[in-house]
Amino acid sequence: MNQKLFSAIFLISGTAIGAGLLALPLVLARIGFLPLILVLCATWGLMYLISLMGIELAIRKTKSFSLGGVGVLSFIILFYALLSAYLDGSASIVQTVFMELFQVTFSTRVTTVFCFSLLVLTLSSMFTIIEKINSILLIMLVAVVGFLVTAILIKTPVTAIPMIEEQANGLGAWALIIPLVFTSFGFNAVIEPITTLLDRKPKLIKKAFFWGSLIPLGVYLVWTLGILYVMHGSRPDVYTMMVQGGADLGLLVQALSEMSDYGLVQILMWSMSLLSIFTSALGIGISLIYLFETYFLSITAHSERKSHSAIGYFGHLLRVVGLTAPALLITLFIPDAFIKILAFAGMILVVNAVLIPLYEVFVSHSGRLNFSPILNRKWVLYGLFMIALCIMGCEVYNLFT
Repeated sequence: MNQKLFSAIFLISGTAIGAGLLALPLVLARIGFLPLILVLCATWGLMYLISLMGIELAIRKTKSFSLGGVGVLSFIILFYALLSAYLDGSASIVQTVFMELFQVTFSTRVTTVFCFSLLVLTLSSMFTIIEKINSILLIMLVAVVGFLVTAILIKTPVTAIPMIEEQANGLGAWALIIPLVFTSFGFNAVIEPITTLLDRKPKLIKKAFFWGSLIPLGVYLVWTLGILYVMHGSRPDVYTMMVQGGADLGLLVQALSEMSDYGLVQILMWSMSLLSIFTSALGIGISLIYLFETYFLSITAHSERKSHSAIGYFGHLLRVVGLTAPALLITLFIPDAFIKILAFAGMILVVNAVLIPLYEVFVSHSGRLNFSPILNRKWVLYGLFMIALCIMGCEVYNLFT
């Protein structure tokens, strides 16, 4: 593997693994071990198939953003919603860390600006530096997950695990699980930047998205199965609450802390949260900058790197600040506005990743899809459309229940 491919894989993985990682055991506990394995693997396969469609469209269109004006608008909404949520979440964690470890109290606005500054300074660096930072952070995240799960598994007695829970037969559990798991593999935002990074080489791009999406699957399986096995073996009371939907993240952290050193568990959980948020924010930030440069400035893939050096570091820094500032302002002054939009993140992602590309394929496409033959089968495309409607239906169901 060459360096570009490694960077692409890490960027895809880092973007996909977000703060929702911590919540997966709380939601997936409702259906049991076997269904959760199947749903995670099936969602990974679905998202990889969807990414093949996005890759095809990105390669075909050498100018501007491939999904047109509607796609740009929907991605802008999603990018700012995610960045606002990431800033809000990271600021809250940083505030807690300083208070717990150093007994120093900062206001939420101060920690928000601090997190925003770190993100802007990273995004304004040369892309090769961003690649290395993202790779290091992702490796640290995977190591933290592995270490935490191993540390608590050592103290867990061997027990028989329930393969299927009763709630797996109910609509309510699946209506909650399907959109959450779908958004947990939300790496489609980086299709365009990755296509440019890998010089529009189809085989290389497909390989990057295969391995880049496989890493999150592995992390999700290890984390979710490990936590549920530990809770079932050592804290059956907490496990029962998780199955019934009555547990929250605070209760889970408390239960884990009682099984191991409290300070160590807290630090590891904080680290997991910050690392997952920051790697996702980097991926979203890169995609936002790429969208702006290719769609609004009409900078092609070949002139993109020249534009960075032409305007200089401070020019690029001001551009990054200007592009990401709306997310900061939203977080500081109207935090609830975009957090509410995030409640529909699954629906927004369905529009961006499935419906708009399907429209492009059906309406704007002439001839066959060259790089993904499986997508030439009409039943596959109609199947993707039905799945998209199912996910949107789950979001609507959750809204009224």
